[in-house]
Amino acid sequence: MTLSIFSNTGTISFIMYGLFIALTVYGFFISIKIIKDEKIEKERFDRIVELFKYSIVTVSIATVTLIVTDLFKEREYDKNEMKAFDSYIPHIIDSVTTLERKITFSTFFSKVTPKGDLREGWQSFTEYLEEQKKLIDEKKKKDIDEAIKIEKKDTLKVQDFAEMAFQVKAAQQIYTNTNTVSENNSFLVVVGTDGSQKTAQPELKWARDNISGSAEVFKKGKWFITAIPINTSYEDAKKVAEKVKLNSNGKRQAYVISSNNIVK
Repeated sequence: MTLSIFSNTGTISFIMYGLFIALTVYGFFISIKIIKDEKIEKERFDRIVELFKYSIVTVSIATVTLIVTDLFKEREYDKNEMKAFDSYIPHIIDSVTTLERKITFSTFFSKVTPKGDLREGWQSFTEYLEEQKKLIDEKKKKDIDEAIKIEKKDTLKVQDFAEMAFQVKAAQQIYTNTNTVSENNSFLVVVGTDGSQKTAQPELKWARDNISGSAEVFKKGKWFITAIPINTSYEDAKKVAEKVKLNSNGKRQAYVISSNNIVK
């Protein structure tokens, strides 16, 4: 604590200024007492006062010069430090990376940045990212719960994947807002559901003929789900879902879900 106080130029300047004022006031009262008691001749007293004034002024000038010099050095150091920060800021704000990595960078700068508005800004930004991370974790949990419900359903339709698709869409919006990406970019565009491998074949044939030759049938519990795997991006998966609706003249509805809870 003591070291941090005396490492601040402004604080040292204030302390030194206070000491000089205290010394001046003390000398003033001593002078009054000496004059009142007439302990020293006036001529000698005047010389003492002149010497006192000379000493105070000399020390004051030297001290102020040192403080100002240190202050400029400190400002130059802060300036260079800010330049270093500026070179890393794009990696945090502008670059597209995972949310976890961005939180790590932001937390680091919230610790090493000098105290003040800039540090508070980093701390606020870190808190914001952590809040968004919690929201994504919540949506992933809901996605898992929906996958469990689907596995236990007595009847299953493509529309039953709507809630899972909603959770994935909401999570993707958070990634967009924070300029981050998910560690998993594997999606399924669900186009059909059946109770057996045999009854799923017509759905699979239609999907391969009209949408993509990469369409597959995935087994989830007792259900056989016809879907098109997309391993590039959520935007690409959405385009495929739109293609399903377009190529079926609006008769078919497709949903984009995460492959994590379907493909094992």
